Order: sequence, then structure tokens, then C-alpha cells
Amino acid sequence: MDLIAGFGSIAALYAAPPEVKGHAGVDIDAVLSASAMPFYKTGNAAMGDCLSRYDVRDRLQDIKVLAFIAVGRHEWIIPVQGSEKLAEKMPRSRLVMYEMSGHLPGMEEKTRFQEDVREFLKTLDVPGLKL
Repeated sequence: MDLIAGFGSIAALYAAPPEVKGHAGVDIDAVLSASAMPFYKTGNAAMGDCLSRYDVRDRLQDIKVLAFIAVGRHEWIIPVQGSEKLAEKMPRSRLVMYEMSGHLPGMEEKTRFQEDVREFLKTLDVPGLKL
């Protein structure tokens, strides 16, 4: 409960600023339910000590799978330039920019995000995949 309350107090920081035209805001309930997932401890560990020691940027070009990279124009946690560099280094990636989002384009521009993911999945040519 402390985690949920604590994250609830900063959830708005993950969104695009309210002055962004057409910004619908963040679905706080969805953010809070995601933050209450049992794997949050793993994520916190990765963001802490491990992240500073795990740098694979020099191996990104070796990734052979298709990758969908979504970034909000108003992202400050993982800057837009970082996502652009990631996409540049990964030969089979697709970078999609969400102009009215911060860190949570899947929640802030939910409909467009879902459409983009469906379109991306169609490029995978997976037999029997129904979208």
C-alpha cells in the first residue's frame, strides 16, 4: 500500500505536461495498477545498482528481432534522444513518436498506441495472428 500511495503522488510526473494541446491526462488507476505488479522489485533493482553496470549499447546492432520503440515527445525519464539513438543502432526497429505523451504513451495516447502496435505486429508475418 505504501508503494501505491507513494507512486500515486508522483504519477503525474510521467505524463506530458497539462498545457500540451489535447492532452487527456494519465489514467492514474491504470498507472497505479501497473505499479502494484509483483515484479516491481525487479524493476527497481534494474533501475538502481544494476543499470549503472549493464551497458550493452555497443551490441545493439546485433539484435536481429524486430523492435517497436515508443517514445513520448515530452519524455524526460528516458530522453527522446536516447530512443532515437536506440532505434538508429537497432537495424530492425521502428521508432514511433507520440506528440502528446510523456513516459506513458500507451496510456496517454492509448488508441493510437494500440493501432500502431497492431500495425507493427502485422509486419511480423506470424501465421494465425489475428489483430
